[in-house]
Amino acid sequence: MNITLSDVNGDQVLIVPIVPPNIPILQPTKNTTFESLRGDINIIGIKGLREFGWDSFFPNQDYSFAKTGSCTNGWDYVDFLNNYIDLGLPIRLAVTTETKQTVLNMLASIDKFDYSLDAIGDIAYSIGFKEFNEQL
Repeated sequence: MNITLSDVNGDQVLIVPIVPPNIPILQPTKNTTFESLRGDINIIGIKGLREFGWDSFFPNQDYSFAKTGSCTNGWDYVDFLNNYIDLGLPIRLAVTTETKQTVLNMLASIDKFDYSLDAIGDIAYSIGFKEFNEQL
């Protein structure tokens, strides 16, 4: 799996260097259940906003298993993400398979970004995104 982060226009694109093997995409629905005299009634609602996140690390050195084209300076990723958090702007999140099949391509807000420097100088992080509805 490949993950890229970019600004809305695609002018700045970052390839996530270390991708976990399994990342769930949460797709909530807005269904509602009502209780009636004849039993429960389920009203099918609209789709909710998708959520996506993972835990990994940004390397501060060259690793042979890092994705081709990714940065070896983990602080570039931290700066990019913190900049968009500070600006209050969405970023584009794209996920593709190794055969370039698109799994996910959406504008997203950064809802969670926690990071710390580990013992060998890499940046461990946990990140979470929520779909950004640009039509509002």
